[in-house]
Amino acid sequence: MRTLTLLIILVATAVVASSQEPPRGALAQSDAQKTAANIIIGTEQQAWEAMKNKDARFFDANLSADSSMIGYLGVLGKIAAVNLIARMPCETSSHTLTDFKVTFFTSDTALVSYRAATDGNCFGKPIPTVWASAVYVKRGERWLKASHQETPALTAAVASSQEPPKAAAPVSPANPFTAHTKLNYGGGKLVLLRTAEQVPEEYYSFKPTDAVRSFGQIIGHIADAQYNFCSIARGEKNPLPNVEKTKTSKADLIAALKDAFAYCDRAYEGMNDSSGTEMVKLMGFDTPKLGVLIGNNQHISEHYGNLVTYMRLKNIVPPTSDPAFMRQMMQQIMKK
Repeated sequence: MRTLTLLIILVATAVVASSQEPPRGALAQSDAQKTAANIIIGTEQQAWEAMKNKDARFFDANLSADSSMIGYLGVLGKIAAVNLIARMPCETSSHTLTDFKVTFFTSDTALVSYRAATDGNCFGKPIPTVWASAVYVKRGERWLKASHQETPALTAAVASSQEPPKAAAPVSPANPFTAHTKLNYGGGKLVLLRTAEQVPEEYYSFKPTDAVRSFGQIIGHIADAQYNFCSIARGEKNPLPNVEKTKTSKADLIAALKDAFAYCDRAYEGMNDSSGTEMVKLMGFDTPKLGVLIGNNQHISEHYGNLVTYMRLKNIVPPTSDPAFMRQMMQQIMKK
């Protein structure tokens, strides 16, 4: 909220300032501003290079603590943005930054804008040329990045046309609620299968304390839960395979987990926004069918959190902390 208020004040100040005729020479930057502008432009250029190299440490050092990064995932704070850098499913070979302009709102606040053309792809699609802008704030003796946003640049054909471009119709999936639910399920499924395959057989019996499930028992529990949630969504009797109590080996548990996901796949594939509103009973409560599948997604995430702790205790890097896996996973689910 503090960052948003600051941006509103800055925009309002800029509008008022532009409505008045400035005295001759007022637009000239002072020597201090010229020095600061060079620092800000240099930092932006380094940021694009760090993005290309997936160097999260650069952003950790050069984003303000209250920064807001605006992109395809919405508005991200500093921690979320830094964590995302190394996992972005993007590959960049080069970029060209031109038309830099730095505007100072105060001695400690500036806006830099420029054009960025990139040779690379995200989610298997070419990265468009954009007009980018970033707000920088001076904290102590350093200029730190507080916000960033990009807008796709017009193509040469549209820019040279005398007629203004027609507004593009909004594009959205036919069933946005189920599409989003399926996307989350697809990612969770891939992460869980990778987790089960990654952990050695010897750790399947590991449990941090006697009061909790072992690693293998959690895998079995997740498999059983697929039948519980998805049988309700499908309007069927729960097959009750009782995987947690009957399977112990890594091979058997992975096979059972794959079978459970295959059973659930049909529930997700057969759902749409209309059929998802049909009410059913879940744990004694009236629940829309789509809500049942969302509950399954939440349950998968809950127990993946348990498994991450088990893996860290055994010095195993979880799939969601593996940039290569995350890029592959994101590309796979976005193609569906």
